[in-house]
Amino acid sequence: AGSPGASGVFEVFRYNQNAWQMIGEIYVVGGERFGDSVAMSEDGTIVAFGNPKTIAGEVWVFQYSNMIGNYAQLGQKIVGTVAGSNFGRSVSLDGSGLRLAVGSATSNQASIHEFEDENWKTVGSISLSELPGAHQQGVTVSMSRDGQIVALGSYNHLVSEDFKSSRRD
Repeated sequence: AGSPGASGVFEVFRYNQNAWQMIGEIYVVGGERFGDSVAMSEDGTIVAFGNPKTIAGEVWVFQYSNMIGNYAQLGQKIVGTVAGSNFGRSVSLDGSGLRLAVGSATSNQASIHEFEDENWKTVGSISLSELPGAHQQGVTVSMSRDGQIVALGSYNHLVSEDFKSSRRD
């Protein structure tokens, strides 16, 4: 968890008549790295925030509520399963905001979650291919609007000169 008294914050803004206006703000006590990664649904009503620096990493998802005029937590906090995996290093939502991809930096994989029956459920896992060369930790994720395609990336992947590109059919 974060340092005592430290908190993470997120703020959401809407462009309205040539100015940006804040429409939501959430603080998480003990979440000093809360917001390390951020994703938003197509209409901006659902947002996800990663905090990879807790023991196993975590992701929080919030949905805008007209009733309270702010964002409220959507389902439970999603917690990584492996200590030190940096779960939450990268997050991506589909257009609806109800399917979520979460990157885990040190495990070179992403997990896929869906919101169903008032909770987030893990529905799959994707691993970065073992290509020739050495990975230097870091999986980034991006999900298509319909949630049917997920891209994974790893930085500082060392590759020999004769292996510049690859295609898989």
